[in-house]
Amino acid sequence: MGKELAKTYDPKGLEDRIYQNWMEKGYFHAEVNPEKKPFTIVIPPPNVTGQLHMGHALDETMQDILIRFKRMQGYETLWQPGTDHAAIATEVKVTEMLKSRGIDKDEIGREEFLKYAWAWKEEYGGKITNQLKKLGASADWDRERFTMDEGCSKAVEEVFIRLYEKGYIYRGSRIINWCPVCQTSISDAEVIHEDQDGYFWHINYPVVGEPGQFVEIATTRPETLLGDTAVAVNPEDERYTHLVGKMLELPLTGRVIPVIADEYVDKEFGTGCVKITPAHDPNDFEVGKRHSLPEINILNDDATINELGGKYAGMDRYEARKAVVADLEELGLLVKVVPHSHSVGTHDRCKTTVEPMIKPQWFVRMKEMAQPAIEALKRGKIQAPGADLASEIAREEQNADALAAGADEKHFRQVDSEEKTSDEAANDAMSAAGTSDFEGTLTFVPDRFDKIYLHWLENIKDWCISRQLWWGHRIPAYYCDDCGEIVVAREMPKICPKCGRGAAPADGASNLGTAHFTQDPDTLDTWFSSALWPFSTLGWPEKTLEMEYFYPTDVLVTGYDIIFFWVIRMVFSGIEQTGKVPFHHVLIHGLVRDSQGRKMSKSLGNGIDPLEIIEQYGADALRLTLITGNAPGNDMRFYMERVEASRNFANKVWNASRFIMMNLDKAKEDELPSGMDLSALTAADKWILSKVNDLAKDVTDNMDRYELGIAVQKVYDFIWEEFCDWYIEMVKPRLYNEEDTSKAAALWTLKTVLTNALKLLHPFMPFITEEIFCTLQGTVDGQESCKEAAPCAAEGYGNGSAGCAGSSASGYAMPEVAESIMISSWPEWKEEWSFKEDEKAIETIKEAVRAIRNVRTGMNVPPVKKAQVFVVSEDASIRAIFENGKVFFATLGYAGEVHVQADKNGISDDAVSAVFPGAVIYMPFAELVDVEKELARLQKEEKRLMGELVRVNGMLGNEKFVSRAPQAKIDEERAKLAKYTQMMEQVKAQLARLCR
Repeated sequence: MGKELAKTYDPKGLEDRIYQNWMEKGYFHAEVNPEKKPFTIVIPPPNVTGQLHMGHALDETMQDILIRFKRMQGYETLWQPGTDHAAIATEVKVTEMLKSRGIDKDEIGREEFLKYAWAWKEEYGGKITNQLKKLGASADWDRERFTMDEGCSKAVEEVFIRLYEKGYIYRGSRIINWCPVCQTSISDAEVIHEDQDGYFWHINYPVVGEPGQFVEIATTRPETLLGDTAVAVNPEDERYTHLVGKMLELPLTGRVIPVIADEYVDKEFGTGCVKITPAHDPNDFEVGKRHSLPEINILNDDATINELGGKYAGMDRYEARKAVVADLEELGLLVKVVPHSHSVGTHDRCKTTVEPMIKPQWFVRMKEMAQPAIEALKRGKIQAPGADLASEIAREEQNADALAAGADEKHFRQVDSEEKTSDEAANDAMSAAGTSDFEGTLTFVPDRFDKIYLHWLENIKDWCISRQLWWGHRIPAYYCDDCGEIVVAREMPKICPKCGRGAAPADGASNLGTAHFTQDPDTLDTWFSSALWPFSTLGWPEKTLEMEYFYPTDVLVTGYDIIFFWVIRMVFSGIEQTGKVPFHHVLIHGLVRDSQGRKMSKSLGNGIDPLEIIEQYGADALRLTLITGNAPGNDMRFYMERVEASRNFANKVWNASRFIMMNLDKAKEDELPSGMDLSALTAADKWILSKVNDLAKDVTDNMDRYELGIAVQKVYDFIWEEFCDWYIEMVKPRLYNEEDTSKAAALWTLKTVLTNALKLLHPFMPFITEEIFCTLQGTVDGQESCKEAAPCAAEGYGNGSAGCAGSSASGYAMPEVAESIMISSWPEWKEEWSFKEDEKAIETIKEAVRAIRNVRTGMNVPPVKKAQVFVVSEDASIRAIFENGKVFFATLGYAGEVHVQADKNGISDDAVSAVFPGAVIYMPFAELVDVEKELARLQKEEKRLMGELVRVNGMLGNEKFVSRAPQAKIDEERAKLAKYTQMMEQVKAQLARLCR
């Protein structure tokens, strides 16, 4: 007795056990293997503070699907896992933890704080990793990395120093985005602009020496006038040309400021006069540079007014705003207040309104590194020698227009992942876009996201990379305590290169003494280290075998919301540091929204915990739900009904597998051949074998194009409809008939098709397919567990089983044996499994069955009531089809007996008919219906419908009802009239037939 499947599918009882077995067997681990082609994905590292949410679940499921698919194809697959140190989030968490213990972060100091931070990371940092395992993630956990581990930290330091030495990193005072709550600078990409209701305060600035003369400005932030250093007008604005060069009294400050002319000012906006506050507005900062204006910072780091704010010093920015407005009104300088909706920058993490401020920070110069990143995408657009880039761009624009008009995702076609740009095309692209010396191209799937990528790169500003935090990679810059010289180095310098402090004295010279350096207190932006993730995780800057073999990676899977945060930075960092584009494709997915289409958020309380779904329905059901109907780049809505449908599908697969295994288990030894002569198969066997053969080809093509939603839908439809609803029902008579000589062929086909269907389903639903696959092998082979994989491979791409399954040249099919489905061979299309004539024959029988079922349904004939079925066709080939398929056709068509003939001879005149291409089905009416009972039922229905028609006609004929009732109610009654009229016609027709 072989191993059996449990009677009821219970994911709780198998998912943890199966995953642990996979881990113990080392199936996820990748090694440098010259005999195989590598396939690499790096996981977008989740925050170490994070908890699994639906976005993670979708992202990780898509990656796992691709990895499992390629692993089964025989590639050496590396899915590189790891977590991000999440500087701001972690620092906030640890600070809050310390506060709960009565410990002040500033009192204990940096070093002690970091000890607490590392301890917190060790205790809580693995939480999300364990949650990913619950999802079934087959990442190489032996290689798990952390953005602050020793290797990644070394890479970060190396990149900083290289960029600094190249002149791409510099320190300067520029306008940055400052978060008053997190008390750190943040990059432009971390600022979310939200429309908020506010006001325009119109304020008069008196003209010096001209009593009664004013310049009226309008501002949304009146408190910032304390830092104004000029008022600007457009040089072509005739209203104000006479004021240029004059001085104005700056209210509330006792200072005077000039009127300047600058083309930045829009004559048509507001009053045409703009207050210039260089220290608190990025545009004003640039104007200030052009006119050499002073820069007055009036804010402390917590957004309170500093000592330069006079009597407002110490006030919160919003408190100061009220006070400034009140004082202006008292002075008679407040002209008016106008409601105004405007865009306000907020920190994406804490949602605090960001303050633009001038601060000395570290920046990456972006212009030079952006160009190769742009070129990489343009290279990827060239499909063949001589391809027209202009037509490609025009096509992109058409696609974007179609998307805006609501076109389906199928409108767009992605570049086949197997297509390669020729050397000639690549050279043409380089000539057109530049001559950067790097390898590789970049392609977005779908390609409409090219525009977002290019927009950011073509308008990119220098990247502020310093953060005022303790948790993170500390900037390797050191300041000489004596002369202030900045030294960027891998370790603290001993000698100051400027003042010479610490150098050994020359003969006769006095000793310069010991040099004292202080390291810069700031840390690097978290995204600086994340940008190096594709190569830092493989050992760079060392020349490791892993770096040589697995890099560049193949595909990055990520959401469209971090294209500018992460994708762009990885591309330019990869090209700059390694000379290679870090990945070939970027597969973009959308957001997972709730059933109403809203973004899931804590504030709305509409978040759905993936772990709760897994606990209730299983990981496979969640994975199938997330991928079904999923199109690259599109948002999806999450419905619990879909999760239940996914669980129902799992039950369907489970029960069908149990049925097959029970029949295999009770079969006689001679009915379980180790191989099968394909010529011994029936038409039904060949039909389903041909179907699963074509399915393998279609699904592989979809997977290669990253059309995961389309691929899984095809597998789903095949298993549910073709295999379970049709083929299994077709073969039941053969299985139950001990005398049927084709029983062995039926059993072989059931096992073979189930095995291949499970393989195609495995990347999407790994747990249930593994349990069934191994149990099926144990049942067939009479063992409690699967056999060891056979030691064979094809062309260096084998995984221990590739090339073992299928058919020999003589048409004798042999089975495949593997100890786990995840290391078995991916099904491939086989010429010898293509039976198009048999497919056509079975599809003809299916048409006839559908026609019979439609007639019986229309007449309310229960399935248990059998009737003779006459198949009449002048076409001998059609008659042959039904003669050969009589046994299962009778079962599927609820036939007591099947007659196949060329004419209507012997068929009663009252027989019910159904037409399908090339033939007509007849069924004796009296065998379908109990005439007396049906007559009574129809007469009762006729009476009911008559009453309904009288009621509806009465209402619609009543002028008061028609004139007073809501139009929706009138339309509802008219629809009922049409429905009841049609039903009455059908009842009368059936009564006429019975009464003949």
